[in-house]
Amino acid sequence: MKVLHLHAGTLYGGVETFLVTLARERALCPEMEHHFGLCFEMRMTQELREQGIPVTMVGEARFSRPLTVLQTRSAFKKLAARFQPDVVICHMAKPYWLYGAAARKMGLPVVYYMHGPIHTMDLFDKLLKRGRQPDLMIGVSEHTVRVGKEMLFPDVPSAVINYPMPWPSSRYDFNAESKAALRTELDTPPGAVVVVQAVRMDPWKGHKDLLAALALLKDVPGWVHWLVGGAQKPHEIEYLEGLKQQVREAGIEDRVRFVGQRTDVPRFLASADVYSQANTESEGFSLSFTEAMSAGLPIVTTDIGSAGEVVTPDIGLLAPVHDAAKIADALKAILTDGPRRERMGAAAKARVHQLCETGQQIRRLHSELSRVAKGS
Repeated sequence: MKVLHLHAGTLYGGVETFLVTLARERALCPEMEHHFGLCFEMRMTQELREQGIPVTMVGEARFSRPLTVLQTRSAFKKLAARFQPDVVICHMAKPYWLYGAAARKMGLPVVYYMHGPIHTMDLFDKLLKRGRQPDLMIGVSEHTVRVGKEMLFPDVPSAVINYPMPWPSSRYDFNAESKAALRTELDTPPGAVVVVQAVRMDPWKGHKDLLAALALLKDVPGWVHWLVGGAQKPHEIEYLEGLKQQVREAGIEDRVRFVGQRTDVPRFLASADVYSQANTESEGFSLSFTEAMSAGLPIVTTDIGSAGEVVTPDIGLLAPVHDAAKIADALKAILTDGPRRERMGAAAKARVHQLCETGQQIRRLHSELSRVAKGS
């Protein structure tokens, strides 16, 4: 089966990690031959090429410049005529709007791949809703698919496929000496219970609410918080300064470590005890949670979006959104109970394998695509 992936993003997040995983682990399902049509040169472009995967640049497409839209559609048609795919996957709304109709005119089945729920209908979503429906919609969580059906395509066949595991379990194997060295570097006592959060400086990731919850626990001894993630853009720098001011005003400066941007995030997770992220908006399928579970960490997060699909009571606790007191209660319950943390951490490792085992998820993708692919 020849699969043509179309992507118009410029950043590097869950979508890009997933696509690189498909390329790197393609031997797990040799029945699929992947080709990528991308609008922008980016980090993922180089990673795909390093995996020996064909990548075609179909050109930058900007809605404000109609000529670029016509040019990229023309480039897509040439690519499809040359590659002759059995199925075309449009990853998110913009590629579907750009190429979906052209693919159909060529007699190609089109799959709309949702990597996260819709929060508000943007221009591309509205255009999609008015246009022809895809042959299949795939979402990374039940919540994502449910929102897609409610807001876009109520009658389209759908499937839920959680992200495959992008990393080997050995990624989180660090010896005691390495973990102790990291704690020394961050002025963290050997016996401290470390609550870690490792995400980009985006307000909806819930840094403020988590810090507010930890402030309510300042009389609980023995915990330290590692906030991993750096600020690069001006609004991120301003946001980070606000978080530091919040910590100072709460009187927990001695308990919080602003680590900044790091390339060794797996080492931080392997050296911590609890993962917490107080999301204020829903996400599709959190790779942050996947990483934390792979490292054997129990999770405390907010009950929004797909969190309840991933974080079951045996691996973590959920609290209401924007409820610092309930988040604090959940954290305290795990911080103060070592045996419970160990049980939850072990269960988390087992659950992430159940949800995300790489070969299983990639073969599921092949099975779902076979429902609509040419010649199936």
